Amino acid sequence: MKVLLLSQYYAPEVGAPQTRLAAVVRELKALGDSVEVVTAVPNYPAGKVQPGYEHRIMVRTTEEGIRIRRLWMLPALGTGSRRLISYLSFAGTSVLGLVLAQRPDVIVIESPPLFVAVPGVLYGRLRHVPIVLNVADLWPDAAVAVGAVSEGKRLRAMRALERWAYRRADLISTVTEGVKARLMEKGVPATKIILLVNGVDVRMFDPAAGDPSILSELELPTRPFFVYAGTMGLAHDLDPLLSAMASLRNDPEMPYLLMLGGGSERERLQSRALDEGLTNVIFREPIPPAELARLLPLAEVGVVTLADIPLNKDTRPAKLLPLMASGIPCLFAGTGEGTSVLMADSAGVTVRNDAVEIAAALTSLVQDAERRHAMGTAGRRAAVASWSWHAHVVPWRSALLDLVDSRPR
Repeated sequence: MKVLLLSQYYAPEVGAPQTRLAAVVRELKALGDSVEVVTAVPNYPAGKVQPGYEHRIMVRTTEEGIRIRRLWMLPALGTGSRRLISYLSFAGTSVLGLVLAQRPDVIVIESPPLFVAVPGVLYGRLRHVPIVLNVADLWPDAAVAVGAVSEGKRLRAMRALERWAYRRADLISTVTEGVKARLMEKGVPATKIILLVNGVDVRMFDPAAGDPSILSELELPTRPFFVYAGTMGLAHDLDPLLSAMASLRNDPEMPYLLMLGGGSERERLQSRALDEGLTNVIFREPIPPAELARLLPLAEVGVVTLADIPLNKDTRPAKLLPLMASGIPCLFAGTGEGTSVLMADSAGVTVRNDAVEIAAALTSLVQDAERRHAMGTAGRRAAVASWSWHAHVVPWRSALLDLVDSRPR
């Protein structure tokens, strides 16, 4: 099967969508498929084009046997008109990458942002190939939920685009049963929806991969630490976590918190920590998955947070899975499917995203090494048994093969 992936986000950028898509592509390649990727020049999460890609309309590479075309886009962070123009810029330049791509058997379009569905759907119709829309987050619902978009003409236009894309996709794949239910509420037939849930590379993320030399490479203290690794955005509401660390800063037995990642809230959170003198909170830039795999097993606890908004009740944070695979206990501050994962697998503790509850949970975990070890062991066991990428990509790929075979040649 020849697969064409169209996505604004892709490795070597660091983030959950980038890691997920690269893993899915590797699995497809290992299963014998030919994969071509049309994506943007790497610019996330810093909001600026990475060195080596500046001032170029298109960069063509072959990585691990995968042909990749990276197109120029206007980088941007946060919300507002510039971010909207940024999305539109890639939707425009991606046309060049699609035109130059070999005719595939199926095109897979990653959303969000949903603007890229326009060139992707038109390409699929013109080339007479089936279209799979992979909905990682409901958009524009997510933008509304965090206050990035309000009611008005812009939102009505976004919802019209959403309905248009859902109607024209042959299949829609998504990450959780909760999102599937929301899609059905929007009028998408259940027979049109398939699942591609988040997974983890259990070969890369392994308790044995821990390497203390990564601490000196990142200029970090060698004493115990908690870790938050991933995007720092409005949907994650990280202020309660910082408030919890503020309440614990005078406890000499308490590990420090390593905040590892980027995102629209990173600069504000770092400024807050500096203003409040939170010397027990350290920020570092995001690092590639292979380096993260060396770091995570060294942490006492991995922390994941979600804002208390209705949309997040359908979310299963991908951040949880590398923590589990790395054999460390997880503290999940939020609600939704992340809670059911940890509880079912006995891999951690769940609390509300509240400073007092977070501080109490961290204190309890620090005081009980045996409990931490048991949770870490259970999480690793569950990751290997239930959350490997291979286990999730195989049935998803079968649905794509059925779609391709059902189309007239």
